[in-house]
Amino acid sequence: WYLMYHTIFFRRRHGTRESMMGPSRAGRNVRGRPVDGGDLAQRFERWRNGERAWLITRWRSEFDAAIETRRGGTPDGAETPEARRERQLPKVLALIEQGEISRGLRLLHSSGVAALTPGVIEQLRRKHPPRRTPMPAVFGLPVGRIEVHLEETFRGLRAKRGTGPTGRRNEYLSALTARFEEPRAATVMEAYDGFAGAFLSSELPEWFYAVEAAARLVPLVKSPPSVPGGDPDVRPVAIGEVDVCAFTRAAYRDVTHSVLADYLAPQQVAVGISGGLSILVHGVRALLRMRRDFVVVRLDLRNAYNEIDRAVLLQRMAAVPELGPLARFFHTMHTAESALYLGDRRRLFAGVDDRSGDSASGVRQGSTESSSAFCVGIHPEMVTLDGALRDEGGGAWGDMDDIYAVGPAAHVFPAIEAF
Repeated sequence: WYLMYHTIFFRRRHGTRESMMGPSRAGRNVRGRPVDGGDLAQRFERWRNGERAWLITRWRSEFDAAIETRRGGTPDGAETPEARRERQLPKVLALIEQGEISRGLRLLHSSGVAALTPGVIEQLRRKHPPRRTPMPAVFGLPVGRIEVHLEETFRGLRAKRGTGPTGRRNEYLSALTARFEEPRAATVMEAYDGFAGAFLSSELPEWFYAVEAAARLVPLVKSPPSVPGGDPDVRPVAIGEVDVCAFTRAAYRDVTHSVLADYLAPQQVAVGISGGLSILVHGVRALLRMRRDFVVVRLDLRNAYNEIDRAVLLQRMAAVPELGPLARFFHTMHTAESALYLGDRRRLFAGVDDRSGDSASGVRQGSTESSSAFCVGIHPEMVTLDGALRDEGGGAWGDMDDIYAVGPAAHVFPAIEAF
């Protein structure tokens, strides 16, 4: 029921004119056709009568219809930039009208999502390499339990964001923070806090984590095709379930600005430092003005999130005592090779005999914990690179996998080779 109740009871789309004008008797189904109040009441009545099979069958048919509609509306790879802008313009105007100005501008300037051609799928597969080092079967360190309070996290969730494989939306969680007069409904956030604590403390069955670790894989266009009609270079972004993202965000919130920021400083500005990238860029420019004999080399690690050794990430997170509970949760979510679903509902490595899972190494770019875990994973190497340049007045600083090494050329290039 956890996977389908939202499409049974929440019929009206968010952001429509009807929803902004307040409640109405009619909702809308996944194709936008009206679902009258009688049908909605019938669904609740069937739920109360225990007719779950009917509800699941109805949900399944509507889910399939929604997927077919989405597939039918996917532009092909031959779409011109002008045609794409024309197609996106109504969405941009709607976002601006709803006050989402920054999001509308990002959509306008975005290169979009690549079509799932055989070449793009092969590119996505190359960017998800097999596992090199086995993960330990058991997390052996004694660590404490994770407790979170989700109300503020749920309130702050942004509307109209991307969804994971099941289609659950942030709006369904934000709605739970309302004040309810019915006594049982009023306990929903307390119950969710308890559920999240059990989830984050690795107390639930293994199969549940395997389900919740699944994500929808979106191939964002990094650069256009080099030849007409070719495939663009894509960045694989994994969108997980909204519950997992909210739970993880709440768990990391308490350590990001204290433990992580202190541990990663001064080499990393990506975690726990407000405006860190601006500070880094302006600081490097100021240093170069002061030292005309310095050079700066910018490193961008190739496919960094997906190729870093997952077992090393776990080991280095567990080595920081304050991160022990988060390391246990990382182990629980990343020991199995989780599923990645493409837009047409196929698994990424469907039909590939030598792959039992899709995400086997590193961390999934787009997941809440990915940047923090990645920065902890490369921190010893960052400290070594920075230390090799400090005595000469330079240094090394990074914004996740974008790293700047500054100092005399005679020292910078050997230090980069060692890094």
